[in-house]
Amino acid sequence: EAITPTAQVADEVVPTPVGAVREGVDINLAQTGQPFRGSLFRGSGRETLEEVYDPHFVQGPIFGEATYSSPSREFAKDFGPQVDELEVSLRNPLVISSDDEWRALTAEARLFSHVPINEQEVIRLRQVIRDKGYDGVIIRVPESEMVGKRLQQAFGEDTVVSFKPPAIPPTARGAT
Repeated sequence: EAITPTAQVADEVVPTPVGAVREGVDINLAQTGQPFRGSLFRGSGRETLEEVYDPHFVQGPIFGEATYSSPSREFAKDFGPQVDELEVSLRNPLVISSDDEWRALTAEARLFSHVPINEQEVIRLRQVIRDKGYDGVIIRVPESEMVGKRLQQAFGEDTVVSFKPPAIPPTARGAT
């Protein structure tokens, strides 16, 4: 069975009709606490966990079960050959765009390192975010290592994470 590094399609994270996506959604406009909506890409379908996750980090998604997506189709392909186009909507996202912001969050979650190394740390990190009322996280990975080396290591490229619970896709409900 193929490994998918994300949850199933979530509430308000729905497949976008082919051709309707504009590659390169500008997440630089996203702000903490302000609604965000964008057409993004999600890759899945790797055969093993080792193909998806860095062996030095927890062998699973950094924020736990959620829908992970990217404005870059090419980056999404790193997570598997099946690339889906999604319309992602967050009402109250946390935006992280520097190592200082990431370090403050991981310190509050009492992580041993700059990324979760086990499931308990994943749970604590996610809980710190959820306790503040955020329904997702937008990671803007800086180009400069001086500002974002840890974000570069942990995420690679810009990433949008929706914590919304899984929903039944329209096709599974009998819709056509």
